[in-house]
Order: sequence, then structure tokens, then C-alpha cells
Amino acid sequence: MKVSNLELVFTCTYGPMSFLNGKVVIKLSLEGHKSRSKALKIAVRVSGVESVALKGDDRSQIEVTGDGMDPVLLTSLLRKTMRFAELLTVINLKPKIM
Repeated sequence: MKVSNLELVFTCTYGPMSFLNGKVVIKLSLEGHKSRSKALKIAVRVSGVESVALKGDDRSQIEVTGDGMDPVLLTSLLRKTMRFAELLTVINLKPKIM
């Protein structure tokens, strides 16, 4: 069975393991109300996100809960805008049965 490069990239990038039904915690470098607001707006716009909350002592972590969201896409979008984003925790609440 021969697999083309296009099929291989599509399967690895958008396979069933890249979408999550659970919680993600991302650490950001947030220095003020404006940057916190900007980060929350970016997180809410991602497909599958249900709720977003600030977390941590200095409120520099974002906890995102969702159904069918992509944590890697979310982290990369935040990294592009906020200059620093680190994926700390990924918790799958409902395992997807195929």
C-alpha cells in the first residue's frame, strides 16, 4: 500500500489524537490587563473552546476547557501574538470512542 506525502501530513496533523475533550493549562507572559484581555480573546476564538479562565498566583496561566479543541493550535496562536506560550497541562476528560 503506497501512501502519498499529502495523505501522511493530513493524517499526522489532523488525526483523531490532535483534538481534545478536556482541559488545557497554558503559561503566558502577561504583564497587564490589556495583555490578559488580548490572550483571552484569542483563546475564545478557537473552535471547540467552551470556557477560558485565568489561573495562578500572578494570573499568568490560562485554563481552557473545551470539546473538540486543538491544544497545539491554541498554543501556537497564543505564541504568535503573546511572544511566549508554554503548554503545561493537557487533561482528557472524555475519551473519544471510535
